Amino acid sequence: MMAVPMPALADELKRLETGFGLVLHLPEAWQLLSKEDLSAVEGKNDDKLDLPPLMKQRLAERVRQGNLELLFNTRDSHNGVYDNLSLFETNDQVPEAASQIKATCGALPSLLGQTLGKEVRLERCEGKEVQGYPAFIIAYAGSVPSTHVLQYMLQVEQRKSLVLTLTYHEDDAMGSLQDFEESLKRLEMQL
Repeated sequence: MMAVPMPALADELKRLETGFGLVLHLPEAWQLLSKEDLSAVEGKNDDKLDLPPLMKQRLAERVRQGNLELLFNTRDSHNGVYDNLSLFETNDQVPEAASQIKATCGALPSLLGQTLGKEVRLERCEGKEVQGYPAFIIAYAGSVPSTHVLQYMLQVEQRKSLVLTLTYHEDDAMGSLQDFEESLKRLEMQL
């Protein structure tokens, strides 16, 4: 019997402190793009992240304003598309009561469809607790072909939620889903 290491377990985990007070533990291959370090997003001195110019510009603007933080799994790409994790803060409340969760899950496909410009069918829609914080979780097929989106919304204060959105290739050959799920088990808040 031979043991085969999974990508997330083969790499040493590093501690990534975000500007939103969230600490993630991810393998070395995950690159955090903070507003202090936009070189990869803007395409300066780094060709690891081959993103379309307009996307680079929009992402750089949101990151620079402090409205968004991005992490990319740089193990490899799928035709130039990197698995990524975005983080942002919102004043929206996490639905916690069963009736709220059911109503939100019923309304989201239409709302997401309008935003994304395509039909959205939720693969997962539920409430649960993550590290003591109420969480609302959704999953659906991504806008980029052969990708999936997994989103966690965590209620960290009465009027403050953090949204973590993982976008990854459906075959998950780079272990991004496992990396993300393992990171949620070690999640730290510095509020």
